[in-house]
Amino acid sequence: MAARAASSVKRAESPEALRLEAARDPLGLMKRIGCRAILFMKDEQRSITLKWAFRVFSDFRETLRVHGAPVENSASLPHPRKDIEAALFILLFQAVLAGEKKKAAVFRKALRSLARFADIHEEDLEMLMPSPGGTGGPAVAEPAGQPVKEQSREAAATLERYAAVVRGEEERLARKERDLLGMYGQ
Repeated sequence: MAARAASSVKRAESPEALRLEAARDPLGLMKRIGCRAILFMKDEQRSITLKWAFRVFSDFRETLRVHGAPVENSASLPHPRKDIEAALFILLFQAVLAGEKKKAAVFRKALRSLARFADIHEEDLEMLMPSPGGTGGPAVAEPAGQPVKEQSREAAATLERYAAVVRGEEERLARKERDLLGMYGQ
């Protein structure tokens, strides 16, 4: 398994060199080769990394329980987006390598859910957030000089723009997953 992970890095790097780098600088190796670095870590390092990843996942899962709109503001995330993404890929990778299909499905679903958290501009927040009445749609009230119909069209266009951002992020994460797991026949 470690040999296949090493072959995807640089051809000149041996698994032993990667193990030494993991012992010296596990985070540096993780940044350089991604979650495959977990294969080269010592048991204690791997355990610490997996505990961190699971804690980040648990915090994110709680956020998902509270926030259910198709597009959410990334400011709602409990950790930086890159940390959540890294944690989810670490857990997914570990589950796939262990043959735990149900766990892998949970982490894949969480990755798809992460895509719906976008960086929403302040001026768009009011249009995208649920109305005070709790209907779950954009708040539509007639502001001074702007008819409700026009505001509804504007809100729909804004929602579609962010939906396109979400679709693009879903595609990016799916590509990253295919690249990561493709070499393992998954």
